[in-house]
Amino acid sequence: MIRYSRYRICLLCLSFIFSVPLISQLQTEWRGKIRYQDNVEIVLNLKSPLNKRAGRVLRLEERLRITDTGGEFYFKYPHQLEMTSDGSFFVADIGELLKFKKDGRFVNNLIKKGQGPGEFEQFGRFSLQGKGEIYAFDQGQMKVVRLDLDGQLIEETKLPEAFGSCEGMTDHWLVFYKFFRTPPKDQTFILSDRKNVLTWVPRQGEAKQRAHTFLSKIFGGPGFAMTWDEFRSVLDREREFIFFSCTREYQVELLDLNRGTIVRSFKRDYPRVKYTMKERDKEIYKKYHPPEKKYESDILNLFISDGKLWVQTSTEDKKRGFLIDVFNAEGEYLDNFYLPVKGSILALQGDSIFIIEKDENDLVQIAHYRLIGL
Repeated sequence: MIRYSRYRICLLCLSFIFSVPLISQLQTEWRGKIRYQDNVEIVLNLKSPLNKRAGRVLRLEERLRITDTGGEFYFKYPHQLEMTSDGSFFVADIGELLKFKKDGRFVNNLIKKGQGPGEFEQFGRFSLQGKGEIYAFDQGQMKVVRLDLDGQLIEETKLPEAFGSCEGMTDHWLVFYKFFRTPPKDQTFILSDRKNVLTWVPRQGEAKQRAHTFLSKIFGGPGFAMTWDEFRSVLDREREFIFFSCTREYQVELLDLNRGTIVRSFKRDYPRVKYTMKERDKEIYKKYHPPEKKYESDILNLFISDGKLWVQTSTEDKKRGFLIDVFNAEGEYLDNFYLPVKGSILALQGDSIFIIEKDENDLVQIAHYRLIGL
């Protein structure tokens, strides 16, 4: 009996030892491959996401449409939209912060031009925070202006120096992006490195400012430069992460603002889209002869929706729309679907999506849709 028991124990031990690689393999197939480099977790996802419904086409049900035909305001380049808990929303445009009611009726512009308290030289971005407060950034005077929802000044804070363009703000941090290009010493036009710097500054308290520096490519020479690697970013305000991409290939970095470092990099097996030269680039190629682009930039934009990262890819179908990939913060490839939009995505919240569109006269409109099929 004793020998038999020992024999069984040995079999169980061997079974466990040989099952560990199998379990590990199953986990790898489920999540993709993971490796570590310089304390950064690198996630390599497979071509297909986890969702069995992947590849579907979402439907858009229009809720309202905002036009500037009434003459009270004029859309120029709307670039940010945020909603309040009661459904009203604010739109950042060039030099303006436009307030609208839930039904789309225009209320007023909260930005006052000037250099005094609560006034702006160069309004950039804003954030709805706390119990009905707006934090708006003035790029010209490098200050953060705290307003109530009617635009009345609560307080403002000056920053000690210029850190670049404001990417957004969380409860604790202001995030900025700046790049530096060293011009060629001679008249040669070349593809060279560009230094990029993300800086995040504490909104209050004694925390120290932090920065992350990385390289990308830029083409240029004396008097001319053309971005090669586009910088895309989105701020996860709840978890105080910033997701960004700065390469023509499919790769996303996750920067943890509180830890002060890149913690994760992830990509997926992506079939690249062949490059089609735009009309605006033909003259550039004729005059400056940049290197040939074989493929489009894989990532066109990044968004946060319900804690998930949406990646707008370069894959576009004329009937189905743009292909959107969905990841969680762990870098797992969860889902994908086609989004049949006829403009550019301005904001996402739950099943709501705001799209910048143009009418037959090329005038800018903002359309609010309900997403069906998520």
